[in-house]
Amino acid sequence: MTKYLIKVETKSLTLLGSGEGWSSAIDMDIVFDDVGLPYFPARRLKGLLRESTQEVLEMFTASGINIFEDADVDLLFGKIGSPNGGRLILDNLRIPDYQNVRQWCQWALSAHANLVSQEVIINAQTEMREHTSINDDGIAKDNSLRKLRAIRAKTTFEGSAVIASDPEKKLQQLLALASLNMRHVGTSRHKGYGEVACKLFDGNVDLSQQTIDLLKKGVA
Repeated sequence: MTKYLIKVETKSLTLLGSGEGWSSAIDMDIVFDDVGLPYFPARRLKGLLRESTQEVLEMFTASGINIFEDADVDLLFGKIGSPNGGRLILDNLRIPDYQNVRQWCQWALSAHANLVSQEVIINAQTEMREHTSINDDGIAKDNSLRKLRAIRAKTTFEGSAVIASDPEKKLQQLLALASLNMRHVGTSRHKGYGEVACKLFDGNVDLSQQTIDLLKKGVA
């Protein structure tokens, strides 16, 4: 069992949607914890990484590079429809130094309740946007105005990624490439939101870049 670190940095406004609005003022909101700190849900990340892994496999196959196969994807993420999970175990991704920041937020919420609220903490890390639908005549459709709250660019999330068994480091290399290939996440990721940079680390070693370098040398 080997533990790695996944880091995701937002390059644009990113909507890691909760599927719910914040009262009647916001139609689409992000996910955040009880003090107002945003996070990247592990389950959602795993789905995106699996999708990215399939893309990597397709690119390699199209290029005639036969390093990985479908069975490796199933080993890493689990076979679709099977009750057995894969070898990859992910945590929710949090902002750096999360526990310390969270404690300070809890203190501020308690000691300065007249100044600090969950909403204040959320707003410090997000931006509001409004969207409307336009008809064929270029006129806004009635009742189509929607408000959303998105995480600001240059926000970093990080968390552990454990691979239960990988003696040849093949799954590690596949995950490293999938992480690098994952460039868009969240709601409306094909509409200008959710551009990210993602990498896999072992301590301070950038495994995503290391794997690319090995591939260039033909030894991966």
